[in-house]
Amino acid sequence: MRGIAKILVMAALLSPLPGFMAQAAEINMAPIIILLLGPEEGSLAPTAEVNLVPSDPVVAAGDTFSVDITISLDEKAGEQLAGGVINLGYDDGVVEILEVAIDPYWNFMPDPGSKTTPGRWEGIGFDVFDTPPATGNVVIATVTLEALAAGTSVLEVLASSQFFSATAEFFPIIWDASIQVNTLPVADD
Repeated sequence: MRGIAKILVMAALLSPLPGFMAQAAEINMAPIIILLLGPEEGSLAPTAEVNLVPSDPVVAAGDTFSVDITISLDEKAGEQLAGGVINLGYDDGVVEILEVAIDPYWNFMPDPGSKTTPGRWEGIGFDVFDTPPATGNVVIATVTLEALAAGTSVLEVLASSQFFSATAEFFPIIWDASIQVNTLPVADD
C-alpha cells in the first residue's frame, strides 16, 4: 500500500488500561491494540491546509467585509484534490453571511451554498473538471459578511465539510478565523 499508513493489529497480553482485560474477557474477546505507523518508507503524504483569511480581522458594526477560504497545496495534494463541500458556522448575533462567490478555478458546477439555519451556511460546493492541478495558495471562495453587533465571532469550517480526491476522501488541516466587531465610535459635536 504505497503512500498509505500501515496498520499493525496485535493481540495484547497485557494492557496498561485498568479493567480493559476484564471487559474484553466478559465479551469473550481478546483485547486488541492498533498501532498506526507513519507513511511507508520512501513516500510523502500530501500536505494541504484550509485557511479562512479575513480582509480585516477587526471591523466596526455595520461594516461589510470579506473572508477568503483558501487551501494551501503541495504538488502531491494539488494532483489529488478534486473538490469538496464546505459548511461554515458563525455567531449570527455578531456577523451575518451575505453571499459566497466560488473562485473561477473551480469550474465544474460551483455552488455558493446557502444559509440553512441561524449561524450556518452550508453546501459551498467546489469541483474541477479538466483543469491542471493547482499548487500553492488557492482561493476556493470569497465569503462576504456584515458585522452586526459588537463581539467576537469564530468563523469555522464545520466537521461536516468534505474534501475529495479522485479516489477517496481528502483530509486537509483546517484553520478557523476569529473576527472582532467593535462598536462605532460616537462623534463629538
